[in-house]
Amino acid sequence: MTKEAIPYIGLVLVSVFVTFVVSEGGEKIEQQCHEIYLTAQQFKWYRWNKSNRQLLMLFLLMTKDPISVTCYGFATQNRTLLLKMYRMMQACATYIQSTNTN
Repeated sequence: MTKEAIPYIGLVLVSVFVTFVVSEGGEKIEQQCHEIYLTAQQFKWYRWNKSNRQLLMLFLLMTKDPISVTCYGFATQNRTLLLKMYRMMQACATYIQSTNTN
């Protein structure tokens, strides 16, 4: 490792850390949305009047799928972002290694 490589290594480490923080934040949002959905399913709805039951049904339909933050369908802010980042880093490392050996 040379002195010229140190800034690049630092950049990679910071990028990995930021990606980890962002992906864990998105994963936490999805988990909390799922917990809200499960809690809403356990309400004692049979004691409610008709309009409240209809509101609960609408709420359950709207919260069935958790909220996920995406970037034009390319990257979803959850742990799959970490996998995509790892694959991209692996591909770059393989390319650099193959160009250095030739």
